[in-house]
Amino acid sequence: MFPSLNTVQHSAGQVVFGHYEIVSLLGVGSCGYVYLAKHKGLSDFLVALKIFYPGVENKIDIKRLKAEIRASYAVNHPNVIRCFEYVSGANLAGFTMEYAAGGSLRKLMQNGHVHDLNKIASILSSACEGL
Repeated sequence: MFPSLNTVQHSAGQVVFGHYEIVSLLGVGSCGYVYLAKHKGLSDFLVALKIFYPGVENKIDIKRLKAEIRASYAVNHPNVIRCFEYVSGANLAGFTMEYAAGGSLRKLMQNGHVHDLNKIASILSSACEGL
């Protein structure tokens, strides 16, 4: 079971990993929290920052994760989210990735914004192009 949003570990304004300022919580995933964050050293460049739940980094093959992040540098497609870097320190670990505004397809469908089959087919087609 995932932690609830009430157990958020980090709050807006908090700086983690030396230069990422938390802006807001984007979601909760299987391995950790995903935040919108600003990179303070790069003119407040926005990224999605996934911070692993405590102890998860001990169960993940960090060497493989770093290799996958490096391999992703070769992928340049408008329908693929790019990973940037593995980050760790102060009993925290995670990684940064490109921030894409708009939310998930699931949320769009739940909120009634995407209900037309042609629109759904178009979104799925775009996802397939990225794959």
